[in-house]
Amino acid sequence: MKIIFITILFLIFHFKISEGQRTSLEQLLPLFRMIKDSSLAALTPTTRDSRNFRLAEDLHKLQPRLNDDVPFPCDVNDARSEKRPKSVHNLRPGDIDIIAALGDSLTAGAGLVATNILGIILEHRGMAFSIGGQDTWRQFVTLPNILKEFNPKLFGFATQDTFGHHKEVQFNAAEVGAMSRDLPYMASVLIKRLQDDSRVNIAKHWKIISIMIGSNDFCADVCYSKNPESSIEAHRKHMTKALRLLRDSLPRTLVNVLVTPNLKVLANVTLSNRPPLCYFTHNVECPCLFGLQFAHLQDRLEKIMVKWQDIEIELANSPEFDRDDFTVVVQPFTANYTLHRTARGLTDYSSLSEDCFHLSQKENARAGLSLWNNILEPVGKKSATPSELYHFKCPSKEHPFIFTRRNSIHVVS
Repeated sequence: MKIIFITILFLIFHFKISEGQRTSLEQLLPLFRMIKDSSLAALTPTTRDSRNFRLAEDLHKLQPRLNDDVPFPCDVNDARSEKRPKSVHNLRPGDIDIIAALGDSLTAGAGLVATNILGIILEHRGMAFSIGGQDTWRQFVTLPNILKEFNPKLFGFATQDTFGHHKEVQFNAAEVGAMSRDLPYMASVLIKRLQDDSRVNIAKHWKIISIMIGSNDFCADVCYSKNPESSIEAHRKHMTKALRLLRDSLPRTLVNVLVTPNLKVLANVTLSNRPPLCYFTHNVECPCLFGLQFAHLQDRLEKIMVKWQDIEIELANSPEFDRDDFTVVVQPFTANYTLHRTARGLTDYSSLSEDCFHLSQKENARAGLSLWNNILEPVGKKSATPSELYHFKCPSKEHPFIFTRRNSIHVVS
């Protein structure tokens, strides 16, 4: 019965039609929204449930909290340029006015503080590593919570649990279950939200957009194709279209392309201490990697994941997406992502949510800091592995700008 329930939960949770990929099932969209909204009310949003937080803390799922008197580790006195810069290659962290994101459940913050399998259905978008702005970095390390230290007027981030069809998501256009083919539509949704928001001056405000997509393709799509390798060029097409939409509609924008995580990080977890429920969730959420019927494809899938990453790096380095008012930068900390191990050398499952697939808030915070640190590393010298929590990199007088390909040349030469 539990297996059946998990399967149903997965289907509801991952039903996307991304407010985008319109199909004959479009008429069911209001029903699925109603189910998700009911779950949000019934499960008591965990951002307001102190008991759940205490339990998550007991399970070591939360980042170590810091007192309010702990100072931010970077000097923010010269955080913002005296005059608004005209070039994206002269952009300081405090010059960013608007933050946004495209992606899947990892960007939606799915299950970050879940303490049971039901909690996976909640989207903790206020805590999501690349686009959540709930509380401060002392409670939740995220890119917006770091950038807020440099520019308190930053906006675009969510501050609470919410689903993708709610206005509270602001400029987080990520959708649970989204795949590469959804990128152009999500880009269109984001562009419209920005254009329709009275706070936004498209031509004046500097914007930073983070994109990470592909885990659902690797887990639940590629292996069902007669030619799995065809997904590589398909991803190139979808990513190119999305980047062109952003470039042509959003001047004064820096796009972070987070390399799609190589899911061998999940395939390499230790089994002796894996929670029993995770055997089922792995098979339901990621059959391409864990389903026995696809065991013969594992070597091919591994090569596809590497080539998929290569495509993202190639596109980000294309001259087509490098102008004075728009550029794309690869942030590769996800390329060789690793989870912590226990003293006995076993996978530390407190880094993962209850389904052993999504991240716990603690690991999400590590991802948020890793993204920030990547941003402050010159192109060509960026780390392809995650940082340790609270090990902040900071802008310096010598290098005050967010690194792009152009302004990294003199650093790496």
